[in-house]
Amino acid sequence: MLAVETRNLTKKYKEVTALNGCDLQVEEGELFGLLGVNGAGKTTLKKRKPQASA
Repeated sequence: MLAVETRNLTKKYKEVTALNGCDLQVEEGELFGLLGVNGAGKTTLKKRKPQASA
């Protein structure tokens, strides 16, 4: 069962694209980490509000 899932997530700040088509799946009980350089979109991904799926 999935604990976290996102598909094609995109976030733009005016002219800057912070996330572009991000897909992520994390299974229950799985440990994962986000690594990347400054400005890669790690915090933007973390701050996205979850939405209920149908």
